Amino acid sequence: MSAYVTGIGAYSAALGEMPAIWRRVREGTPFVRAAAEEPAGGEPSFIRFASAATRACLRDARVTADDLCRLRVGVVIASSKGDLGRLPERRIGSVGDVEALLPSGAASAVARALRLDGPVLCPVAACASGAAAIGAAMRLLDRDACDLVLAGASEGELPPLLTAGYERMGLVSRNGCRPFDRRRGGFVPCAGAVVLALQKRPSASPRAEVVTVKLSAEAHSAVDPEPGGETLRATLAAALDDAAVGRGEAVYINAHGTGTTAGDAAEAEGLAAALDGRASVTVGSTKGATGHWLGAAGALEAALCVRALSDSFIPPTAGFTEPDPALPPLPGLGTSGPAGLDAAVSLSAGFGGHVGVVVLRPVEA
Repeated sequence: MSAYVTGIGAYSAALGEMPAIWRRVREGTPFVRAAAEEPAGGEPSFIRFASAATRACLRDARVTADDLCRLRVGVVIASSKGDLGRLPERRIGSVGDVEALLPSGAASAVARALRLDGPVLCPVAACASGAAAIGAAMRLLDRDACDLVLAGASEGELPPLLTAGYERMGLVSRNGCRPFDRRRGGFVPCAGAVVLALQKRPSASPRAEVVTVKLSAEAHSAVDPEPGGETLRATLAAALDDAAVGRGEAVYINAHGTGTTAGDAAEAEGLAAALDGRASVTVGSTKGATGHWLGAAGALEAALCVRALSDSFIPPTAGFTEPDPALPPLPGLGTSGPAGLDAAVSLSAGFGGHVGVVVLRPVEA
């Protein structure tokens, strides 16, 4: 089971579109930002962001209105929350107002706007939702249910109630995200959407090939990471084996790396165990430069892996300056620069024990 990425679109009110996002990731520009306010009334931001990312994706893939009529097109756009966190402040005047609150609202809105009558799905898997969306899109293509799937995820501006909850849990940093760093103190939330055009038989020049997606659950806790990262280790190892990634191949792993104390510790242990004996691997995290896009993080980081492959460049881990002696060493952490890559991996984890691994390969020009 594999699919080709023929286009990428992204939108964030804070960071702009994909070219600007990739530029700051390449440069390692730290992201420090307080949560923005949701405009009163109007369409929820997670729907607006998904619509903007979809339009950018279609432009990038050079998919026209005629193509959308001719092809069997599916939409798989995930969201971990939709706009449910704002239910107390929203005025509900119709069934449509209720539908716009649900996580599936973004996928439905995109399908309606483009008049697409193929499958419309919305996986919900906390911060692994984006990886789950890519996996669901791959299955649609593998069953020959679609010629093209618009796959990704969207997360709107966090409402004050959810932001306060994350802060009370000690998960939010006001001084920037420092993945795997000794001084790490949490993540920095950011809102945005990413959509990838996926095809089994590409009609345009592909950017990369998604060769496998593995999903699993730690079945440990609603919020706490599994000590030792055993499920993460097993899922990553299975994904690398399924993708036939050899031990000597050059691989970039964009880790979940949120900068939380417990999360990074468990992930580092799982990564170190899974990568034991792989000498040509570089581990990093892009959240120091982009912030944490929550339910859209897996889609964003898969897209950044595509750019790493197509540009033959390993981005820096913004915010990482001082290794934590309590964590096992991770190969290549803190290094960046030009590199011929054989594969790239996006790793996601989320509340509820969700784990997602997306493995991509470069495509020869």
